[in-house]
Amino acid sequence: MSLFKSLDNIPMEEPKIVGGGFKFSTVEYTYETFLNKLKDGSFTDYQIQQNILLHYDNYCNYENFQNPDLRKTFQEIWSNEKFVEMFYYCAQKIKKDLKTYYNRSICKIAYDYYSEKDDNDVVTNYLFQIVRTINIELVLPLTQYMQDKHAVFLVMCNYSSFDNKECVERINKFIIFGGYDFSVRDIIDIYLRLTRGEHFTPYFNYTITQIFKNLDTLQSAMYHRSTYAMLIIINSMPMNELVKLLTRYKGFLEYNQGIQTRININELQSVEYDRIVTALNMI
Repeated sequence: MSLFKSLDNIPMEEPKIVGGGFKFSTVEYTYETFLNKLKDGSFTDYQIQQNILLHYDNYCNYENFQNPDLRKTFQEIWSNEKFVEMFYYCAQKIKKDLKTYYNRSICKIAYDYYSEKDDNDVVTNYLFQIVRTINIELVLPLTQYMQDKHAVFLVMCNYSSFDNKECVERINKFIIFGGYDFSVRDIIDIYLRLTRGEHFTPYFNYTITQIFKNLDTLQSAMYHRSTYAMLIIINSMPMNELVKLLTRYKGFLEYNQGIQTRININELQSVEYDRIVTALNMI
């Protein structure tokens, strides 16, 4: 798996509990002060965990990464081995809020850090473990098709950007270049689990218009199977949802004049994709 070789060197650990019950301190540190104390080792593990549990909403707020005055500090905080280790130990306690409000921010932080680092990076390992903890209900079903660490990576890709196009393209790159010989049925299940059967339009639009060339035999097979998987999925949709999706797809192509597509949907055979053809005739 040359594209994802560093994943093969990331050990996956089970969460462990550190310290006893948490009592929140009323002392508040500036982010810079907190970072300096992380660096000089003046915080105990318990104090770091206490700070995270009290201020995780701030640490997970991606707007702080976009603030010129805070960006460097937040990048260093999330690149600090002790911080991500303690955040990992706290994640189970605050999982509900992390999943509900900060999942995309955390996955983006993890993906951006991973994409810049070498193999066997300790911070990367803890970031993957945090993503796994938050998304365990989505990760575990995917492990029937791939290794656990790759399932974590795929889920992370699904939430790795605030731009749906980037997320979908990263998912497809993994499916095509990840080295797995997925069946069409496998790919259908992977797509449906990642989307949870909702808001499928961006996955269809960006997959059908993501073109790959110069592929080897396995990559080519995954490329074509992912196309078939998309068509089978939408062909099985309720007719009203299918009409909406195809209407949006038509608008998407009109807005992006000249964009390449994997297939011409208007040339599909009515026998194999009867419901798609029917929906197109209704638009």
